Amino acid sequence: MKENKVLLKIEDLKVYFNTYAGVVKAVDGVDLSIFHGESFALVGETGCGKSTVARAILRLVPPPGRIVSGRIIFDGIDLMKLPEDKLREIRGSMIAYICQDPTSALDPLFTCGYQIAETIVSHNSIKWNDAWNKSLKLLLHVAIPEAKKRLRNFPHELSGGMKQRVVISMSISNNPKLLIADEPTTALDVTIQAQIMDLIKSLKDKYNMTLLLITHNLGLVAEYCDRVAVMYLGKIVEVADVYELFERPLHPYTQGLLRAVPNPLKKVERLYPIAGMIPSPINLPPGCRFHPRCPYVMDRCKVSEPPLVEIGQGHYVACWKYVKGEVHEAIH
Repeated sequence: MKENKVLLKIEDLKVYFNTYAGVVKAVDGVDLSIFHGESFALVGETGCGKSTVARAILRLVPPPGRIVSGRIIFDGIDLMKLPEDKLREIRGSMIAYICQDPTSALDPLFTCGYQIAETIVSHNSIKWNDAWNKSLKLLLHVAIPEAKKRLRNFPHELSGGMKQRVVISMSISNNPKLLIADEPTTALDVTIQAQIMDLIKSLKDKYNMTLLLITHNLGLVAEYCDRVAVMYLGKIVEVADVYELFERPLHPYTQGLLRAVPNPLKKVERLYPIAGMIPSPINLPPGCRFHPRCPYVMDRCKVSEPPLVEIGQGHYVACWKYVKGEVHEAIH
């Protein structure tokens, strides 16, 4: 983290999906602050709402979802109050988005070079030839093989790793302040995953961007991020410096996640699954949403939702055992 100045502040964000079965509270009162120049991770199990947070930042929540309430302040601008035409000026220029599936992010009817150049032209007063030449430079920056040839390739002619590099080149084409990477390595094999994450890190440093990484991979968080927030069923349950979180996880859910991940530094280690099942997002349990699976559950947990409180410097946790002053040692 390079500066302690807030670039993105999310306050009481709520995103609900109206379905035939009921209302899904995908994001239910999320508060986050992301600082200039840092790499911030948002982690949690599939379906916890982390990708919905990313889409809500750009007001791109697909129907039947809708942003019910909240404030999203980006570089002093309240994105929730912007008209659509002003918001389009920010998307792809000041805030860039890398989605999970590069195939769905690229139009199959246009060449890769055309799509990169179009992104540049739409946000800048620049001639097409100049935008095309810049597109070539961007492909060279992301180390794609035979960059000049790839400009005239259609997406279906490229591998998954190459497509993701094209998407990354599009995302950095206008020097954004914030880069949102929504599980950018999901569809890639392990070796390509490492290459893509190294590329994102190097480009972040080179262009002085702020990174919001959406992932369920704690290994990526440990290697590439400065701070991390843990989500469970639409709520933030813990926020901390990445080293603090791995050394001293406080929330029982965070402890459970770390106990379920192999540690390469230990030769013999037993892994422990988190007990129980994730409750239905349509029929959420009262009180703390993790209490049906929590080994430390108290009566208070079943009726009242815990606030997110600061336990140490920059270390926040939503758990009644800390609000009451009862601190259990983290299980490793």
